[in-house]
Amino acid sequence: MDEAGRAFGWPYLEKLASEFAQSLVRSKLDILSIRDLMGHSDIATTQIYLQGIWQEDNALGARRFINEREAKRDASKRQANLRVAG
Repeated sequence: MDEAGRAFGWPYLEKLASEFAQSLVRSKLDILSIRDLMGHSDIATTQIYLQGIWQEDNALGARRFINEREAKRDASKRQANLRVAG
């Protein structure tokens, strides 16, 4: 472990690297450029650091899907209620 790893602790540095990679993705930088900036020789290593943001995106996408489905269901109920009342 290098001097920075001993001074701050390895988990801290891993978290810092992950946050850096994720901020680059949010800035719309492509994964190959991120790999180069992080000094990785293998794209798989870079992908490990980006798992968190992909999980966030999947969670947001799932929430959006659920909200849209619930909105459609509510609209259908309102239409059915209008037909019954009208």
